[in-house]
Amino acid sequence: MRRLNRYTFAPNGWLRWVESPGTWLWGTQFLTIGCPDDFHAVRVGFCNITPSCYVVPRIVACPSTSWNDYANPTGRGSPIVLTASNAGDDRIVTAPDAPTRLVVAGNTSDSSSGETTVPAWTWTDWCHVRSATPDPDTNMRVLMIRHTLENNQGTPITYSNGMFRGWSGARAVNRGYDYFCGGLKNGKDRTDFDVVNADLLWPNTLINGSFACAVQFLTKHPGIVGMTTGDSHHQGTTTTSEFNGYLAQLSTGLGEQHIGAVPFGWASCAVGGAVSQQFFPYLQALIRHVNPSYVVLPGWTANEMNGPVQADAIANDRFFARLLQVSDVVRLNGAMPIWLTPFPRNETFMQQTQLEAWRALRQDILQLQGSGEMVVDTTAVLGRQTDGVFDGTYLPAMTTDHVHPNDAGHAAVADLLKPIVRTLAGLGPSAAG
Repeated sequence: MRRLNRYTFAPNGWLRWVESPGTWLWGTQFLTIGCPDDFHAVRVGFCNITPSCYVVPRIVACPSTSWNDYANPTGRGSPIVLTASNAGDDRIVTAPDAPTRLVVAGNTSDSSSGETTVPAWTWTDWCHVRSATPDPDTNMRVLMIRHTLENNQGTPITYSNGMFRGWSGARAVNRGYDYFCGGLKNGKDRTDFDVVNADLLWPNTLINGSFACAVQFLTKHPGIVGMTTGDSHHQGTTTTSEFNGYLAQLSTGLGEQHIGAVPFGWASCAVGGAVSQQFFPYLQALIRHVNPSYVVLPGWTANEMNGPVQADAIANDRFFARLLQVSDVVRLNGAMPIWLTPFPRNETFMQQTQLEAWRALRQDILQLQGSGEMVVDTTAVLGRQTDGVFDGTYLPAMTTDHVHPNDAGHAAVADLLKPIVRTLAGLGPSAAG
């Protein structure tokens, strides 16, 4: 499994867009995240699921020696204005006259499926931003980001939906990978890092989520980054903050054990309600920017349609064809695919047509082990058996709504993945914690 000095933090692939109604979105958004290793450069990614471009006029980053109040850095140096001259080029930009106004490109429709929501990604330059001393409690290197949005009335603006309010400040959940997103929709540019009242940032946030959908760090040590995609089952719906899915739990668990030595990051492209013609292209759009070490592939979606029928044999066969194809995309991008078998579903959904197709798809995926693929049988830890046969529904402890895995369900999947990722990363199959 490859290691790169490119740490990615993109925990939420649930993308939505909002039309900017005049002054509503005019203000400053605040984003505070951590990096588990010393870093020397930073870039920020914005995405667009509409064909209309929009503008981010000013993006400023500032390291902090602690999480403090999530808004005002401590022990700070000078804030660094991120530039926007190379459109994703991997060189570090230091030119004094480099532009700072980022134009986020519009997307185009996917000619193979007619899908119109596949995101286009636009990045700031890699800019020289050096980490401060670690936060004494979590040992994370803390970065605070502030940015504005151009006040273009009616322009659609894409954001990652969700504020992580059950994750932020909850050490037992985030394992030190804290997160904060807020804002001040007061018509003022606060990107010069003047002191603000942090208590105002959640109630006055610009939107229910972050416009900056990904942040990357050039780290001192090469690390491991995982990716995943899929529907709400893989997004983490019903878990803490809706995003405490298996990849988040896996990455934070391993990352906490190896902080300051092997940075573990992750990028999720999973979207609630999505079908394969959406979530697989979401992965393909981001993978070349992330260059992950491994990608966890979903084993099924209940959303796949054959005309008016959900998840029957024909729908599942089309899903499986796309799954095989995207596994090649993963390999061509230098990453290792890890396959999951199908997650269960509620009893009402699992009629005979769906159940038979679900069981057949599980067997198709399990048989890939014969050709050397890494297959993780998540059905076995999540699914209930009747008379020795999986009945397509959850074990009661693994779900809250009988539709999605809960925190415990995702933890069970993460536990299956952990020894595989550790071994492939050369860290041995197990570790305490």
